[in-house]
Amino acid sequence: MKRQSEEAQPPGRSGSASPRGIVRFYNFLDDRISFQAEVKAGLSAMRKVLPAQWRFDSAGMQAFDALCSAPEYYLARTEQALLNDHLTEMVELVGRDPGLIEIGPPAAIQTDLLIAAMHPHLYLHVGIDAAAAEVAAMRLSGVFPDLHIAGMLADPLNALALPEFTGVPLRRKVAFLSAVVTGTYTPDALANVLRGVRQMVGAGGALIVCMDLKKSRQRLEAAGNDAQGLAAQLNRNLLCRINTELDGDFLPDRFSHVAVQNEKLGCTGFYLESEYAQLAHVAGQRYNFSAGEVMLTGIASQYDLGEIEKMAIDAGFALQKSWSDAGRLVGTCFLMAV
Repeated sequence: MKRQSEEAQPPGRSGSASPRGIVRFYNFLDDRISFQAEVKAGLSAMRKVLPAQWRFDSAGMQAFDALCSAPEYYLARTEQALLNDHLTEMVELVGRDPGLIEIGPPAAIQTDLLIAAMHPHLYLHVGIDAAAAEVAAMRLSGVFPDLHIAGMLADPLNALALPEFTGVPLRRKVAFLSAVVTGTYTPDALANVLRGVRQMVGAGGALIVCMDLKKSRQRLEAAGNDAQGLAAQLNRNLLCRINTELDGDFLPDRFSHVAVQNEKLGCTGFYLESEYAQLAHVAGQRYNFSAGEVMLTGIASQYDLGEIEKMAIDAGFALQKSWSDAGRLVGTCFLMAV
């Protein structure tokens, strides 16, 4: 595994005499994990797949922020309200000045709520996408200029080890998984992620994990197929990113967005369906699509509080508190590592 780090001064810091946070980036990714490698492998599969974890570059985050305003898309705003309602209890449980670790694409407003309440000495974003890490770091450095920020490129599905943060002593650590991130994993994969998080936070560390609770198919498919087409815009952003970064020539408007609930598996599947027989090139390689052919572009799993609690206990955590909103749309568990 390789390790690279760099320091960056966020915009507007030059000439300031007051103490400012430092931004660092670390790379612990296997060389075989890259946007290009995963896209080409997915498009070469018998049933084509586009890797959803690469969805949140700068344009993807803008598309997701727009989706959060859709009336049908309850997840982000319900999660924000739930966290806000219980921040005082969370701070009492974890204490102030921890190290805050966020797994997967950053949750923006939810992350800001936790930082403002807990006053962490360090914020660490862990994921495989350098673009998402940079977006998170630069945004947060503007909102919280005194915060030390680190982006760590690593696969949350594998065992994780924290690097040494020079000059930033690590005290109690608390990890955060937003409901969007939790939903991107199957139960088996999420169990692996929680085991890795337990290794990262260590004994006495904490975990805040949010989840999309199980609900009617009608409600879930409405959220994934909003009337304004904002979910479709986010889904097609993968094709736009491929065109920009991998010399692709996809015509995104020739692919229809589809979100379908799989009640047996307990997840919503997101797809792009080819409207015509067509072809596209990626990094010099040709891929053919038949009319009606679909590519899986991600899932959104639903859980109940008991399922997440059992996974976390098996990973080495003990439940301290759990909450859900009045409509039982979203749940949150606060757990301590034992």
